[in-house]
Amino acid sequence: MPVEIGKLLVKEKKGTLSFQVQRENQKLPSSPREGDVSASIREKGLALHGQPVEFDVDGGQPKRLREVGQPFVAPAGAAPAARLGSREQGSKGGPGRWDQQARGGNAPTRDKLTPDFHNPYNFIPAPERRLTGELGDRKPPAQDRFEPRLYTGRMRVHLRVETPLLLPDTENPQRRPDKHVCYPVLRGTDDQPLILPSGIRGMLSAAYEAVTNSRLRRFSEHKRLAFRGEARESLKLVPARVQGDRVLLLPGTSTRTPDGPKEKLQYAAWLPQYARSPRAPLYSDGTAPAHGDEVECWLELFNHDAPTFLLWRVARVVRAGEKLGPKPARSEGTHKYNPTGDFQRCRGWVCITGRNMERKHDERVFFYPLSDDGKHIAPIESVALGEAHRDAWAALIENYQALHKEDPDRRQGDRGELDWSRHIRRDGAIPKADIKLAEGTLCYARLDKAGDVGESIAALFPVMISRELYAYSPRKLLPESLRPAEALSELSPADRVFGWVADQRQKASPEKAKIATRGLLRVGPVVCESANAIEDFGDAGLPLSILAAPKPQQGRFYVAPSKTGDAAPHGLTKQAAGYTRAAQAPRGRKVYPHQRLPREHWDNPMTDRTQSEPLGGHYQEYRRPQKARQEQRDSQNRSVQGWVKPDTRFVFELQVHNLTGVELGALLWLLQLPDGHFFRLGTGKPLGMGSVRLQLDPGTYEVVQGHELLQRYSAWHTTEPRTDSIEQLQQDFKRALVEAYAQPAGKAAAFEEIPFIKAFRIACCGLRGDLPTHYPRATANGKPGRPDPDGKSFEWFVANDRVEGGRVLHGYALPELNSERGLPTLPGDAPKTAPGPPRGRPPGDGPGRRF
Repeated sequence: MPVEIGKLLVKEKKGTLSFQVQRENQKLPSSPREGDVSASIREKGLALHGQPVEFDVDGGQPKRLREVGQPFVAPAGAAPAARLGSREQGSKGGPGRWDQQARGGNAPTRDKLTPDFHNPYNFIPAPERRLTGELGDRKPPAQDRFEPRLYTGRMRVHLRVETPLLLPDTENPQRRPDKHVCYPVLRGTDDQPLILPSGIRGMLSAAYEAVTNSRLRRFSEHKRLAFRGEARESLKLVPARVQGDRVLLLPGTSTRTPDGPKEKLQYAAWLPQYARSPRAPLYSDGTAPAHGDEVECWLELFNHDAPTFLLWRVARVVRAGEKLGPKPARSEGTHKYNPTGDFQRCRGWVCITGRNMERKHDERVFFYPLSDDGKHIAPIESVALGEAHRDAWAALIENYQALHKEDPDRRQGDRGELDWSRHIRRDGAIPKADIKLAEGTLCYARLDKAGDVGESIAALFPVMISRELYAYSPRKLLPESLRPAEALSELSPADRVFGWVADQRQKASPEKAKIATRGLLRVGPVVCESANAIEDFGDAGLPLSILAAPKPQQGRFYVAPSKTGDAAPHGLTKQAAGYTRAAQAPRGRKVYPHQRLPREHWDNPMTDRTQSEPLGGHYQEYRRPQKARQEQRDSQNRSVQGWVKPDTRFVFELQVHNLTGVELGALLWLLQLPDGHFFRLGTGKPLGMGSVRLQLDPGTYEVVQGHELLQRYSAWHTTEPRTDSIEQLQQDFKRALVEAYAQPAGKAAAFEEIPFIKAFRIACCGLRGDLPTHYPRATANGKPGRPDPDGKSFEWFVANDRVEGGRVLHGYALPELNSERGLPTLPGDAPKTAPGPPRGRPPGDGPGRRF
């Protein structure tokens, strides 16, 4: 049975609820039986009206209706619905999620899922906070005195490098041809590697934030993100033109339906423009039609074979107001384009988006039909245009341009130079007026039936196969208790200990006037204790693999179906897995788990072994493969002239001031993790670099409460201050966390089983098993393979999004750390001109929330 997602329609009549499902703007012919509506849907009733739901289809009938991503639970007293298999997923991604998804052959099952690799990043869940006790929010203590019951003092911490540590000197980069940058190692005046105290502070801050479930202190995703729509959805879009506060609909001569043109006659006329098309029609003065020109045309009707559809093609064009002339002669057909002998006179506007695909040969004319003598055949339809539509359009264009801000204006395709679409290019191709949906803007409209008042605009797009904004921004879905603090009274434990700076100046009240406060922890100089600590790679440097910015629009990786931060089920569409429902939330705090790599993995890094047999199952992922025996150094990657060797040792001092017992206990717990636990420091974390071991030196620990300091400083003779035991303070922290988050409370191992504590420790220890860690990649046969010299990592995501027969073929989501078993390699038959990031740029791997 196929599984689909549709809109739930709930009605109440005389105290009885009725349910129906709308699929692609069409209601299913029958309502689900009583036993086929999940108990949770019946319980929530009208609150779910208009929300997306998941259901199975059997003989055209909706079955097993449930909330998206949730198991089906039959309502009490109802006859059980037909069981499809073990869809129940267990708690927190248990075996059911992997063993059987039961999505009618749509989503992966155990037979289809063969884990091949671990993704370099994952997430520590960040559930809604319990704002009670010392883990809650409050103003920080004053820093001009020693508070009697708060802790002040110092301690020494040892740091040992486990995997090579990258410390690039970003202030003195060496810029090479092709915009390639090579970084020397950051060194101190003693020529030893220099770890800045701010680096240690940032590493500890991120870890402390995770284990205390503090607010996400850095969270910049305020705007709605976008996803690329499916090609089949483009047929439902209607060409349109902005005119004042209305949008003119220009479906040509076609009859509009919710699924597209009724007669399979495309709405817009084709305007021959590029290679592989008939000679482009020109104006009488020999110039070519330009974007936005108002024109009159003779159109010729063609029948297109394989696939079969009808289209109008421009046979003659003049500027509006000029003489068009008589009907042209019939064209000769080709093997795919067969003229029908029908012609149509029209008036319309030229829409040119650019040569943005390899095989593109035509642009479009948005038109309305005229009679042979030049008169209107029928009035032009229009719908209202509101400020919300303008805002959404501007946000979409801004999203496009932000995503491509580092891309060149030209791309090299297999058949010559390609353009980015006109709304992406930065050479003035799209006027600022178009960004604001000014008069004359040409676009594509998706329409929605608005009850009894007719149609309305659901969304507007610059091109047919376009990105589309999600319904919510990541920040909107983030629980209020986890959002960055806006006032001193809202500071969480990590804000108080490590300091706070407001996102922006708040002037609403005097309480929000202060925008920053200094933290209660200081990091002293970091001293290298090892000789010969740097492995030198010479002036040319080691070319690293490509790293790029995070891609939070990848909903299957970044979005949780609930506020607990759990992973989404496999098999959802991009839209359903994205930021579409108020019940969803960001996955949590982004981390790069420690990678369990053999020491030999880092030997002879200047030798390219990326295409050789893997060492212990691990390829040389950190190095960019050579191509034609030449190093690849360009704008997409970076080189480093050296790294800090494994086993190098450093030491630094921490000073704390006015910490509570729980705040201090959390810090001490982090500094005394068992053997095999590592923090992440420096750059190159996705490549396995930067794992470091921290260990508190108990002999240097001297932290006491303020009243003990008072006695010490006021005595005539030296007194030995009383120091609370490190173990007792750690227990205070654990007890506070268990009281706030453990379920069930009082369980002996409750602290270790708190989801974010368990995930944090897994990230520190690394994922177990023999699987390698690397970015997702597709291969020709869908089996694990070597790193691609061309770096076409985007092909895995293209394959993962692929839709066949109206259903998602794979749709793998990033598993939770607490149940991570890996992801499969996918067959990489993506088109060579796949939209999105340029070749070699991994879609979603860069620096995010980390430690």
